[in-house]
Amino acid sequence: MEVTRKPIRGPSLLRRAAKELGFRDLELKPAYDSNDDDVLHDFYIPVLSVAKRYRRLSGFFSSTTLAIAAKGIAQFIANEGEMDLVVGTSLSKQDVEAI
Repeated sequence: MEVTRKPIRGPSLLRRAAKELGFRDLELKPAYDSNDDDVLHDFYIPVLSVAKRYRRLSGFFSSTTLAIAAKGIAQFIANEGEMDLVVGTSLSKQDVEAI
């Protein structure tokens, strides 16, 4: 009997990849410079897609920052990741609701 497999696309591919991939599977640089690198696509999205925990200390924060990295955050949430945010500013009602 021959088994035919359908290619996995979209969110299913991300979920499967996140379960199978780890940080060692990512091609990460030792350092990133926002003037030279696409930090969002080269670092945040791939790393958040496989992360189980995200800790961020920031003097400035808005939910827009998370919205920009939504692709990585969505997979982070699907991985049941835990996020700790320490911010040096008062969060708006919209920020709290978005988080």
